[in-house]
Amino acid sequence: MIYDKEYPGSMTVNYFDANKQIIKGTRSYGRNGEHTITDHILTSIENIDEYLLCAAEIGKPFDLVRVDIFTKKNSKPVLGELSFCVGSGTHVYHPDTMEETIRSALFE
Repeated sequence: MIYDKEYPGSMTVNYFDANKQIIKGTRSYGRNGEHTITDHILTSIENIDEYLLCAAEIGKPFDLVRVDIFTKKNSKPVLGELSFCVGSGTHVYHPDTMEETIRSALFE
């Protein structure tokens, strides 16, 4: 989940499993450098269950897809894009085990 995104460049990045538990670590992404993954509480994000239901419904026909949903405070979610190769395949995760942890959270 990416939130608190400002242009240019500043954002907060988090990964969560299906039970809304945080997966700790960091990722590096091309020219944007490293983004620290924080201990933000997923349930504090307004309408998060609605976003997750929308993303699940949109993603049903695909084996793997990232569904980007955007919102501003007190507004409805808006579909951003569907990504089939997240981060153009250039993310580097730290620790090295984080990539496997994310895969397990998604597919097991």
